[in-house]
Amino acid sequence: MSKILFDTNSPFVSPWIDRIGKVILNFSAIEFESYLWLIQMTEQPELIPEFTEKLNLSNRIQKIIKLIKKKSYQKDWESDSIELWNEVSELSNLRNRVAHNPLMFYWQNEKGNREPDFIGIVNMKKNKSTETEPLLSKEEMDNLINRIVAVYTKLNSLLE
Repeated sequence: MSKILFDTNSPFVSPWIDRIGKVILNFSAIEFESYLWLIQMTEQPELIPEFTEKLNLSNRIQKIIKLIKKKSYQKDWESDSIELWNEVSELSNLRNRVAHNPLMFYWQNEKGNREPDFIGIVNMKKNKSTETEPLLSKEEMDNLINRIVAVYTKLNSLLE
């Protein structure tokens, strides 16, 4: 019988440690970028403590998009910026999935002392519905890392 299992201190996690760390650390650069955007775009410096202390990322993104729309920027810059911040919202969900869910191991037969047939990150929050969501694979993690880096690079260059 096939099983999806959790294991602690498994010898099979080494390739995952680097990927999980890169997702978390690279995404933190985007989080920091959101503060820079708010600080640079606001015309009310007295609100900066509110932005930095009271707003979570989702609310900061909403505030940034509002500020972008409020100001008269070039249309290309405006649409590119809004598109990127909307992508940050999507990436945030994936980052949260990586940060707050376990790495699961799948063996088609008995566990034994062999490498699992599949390793991935399950989405425990998705259990609220009847939908199933596949585990995140190493390849999907690599793609996520590349997307995070690309979005950060673009956001950073747009702010200059």
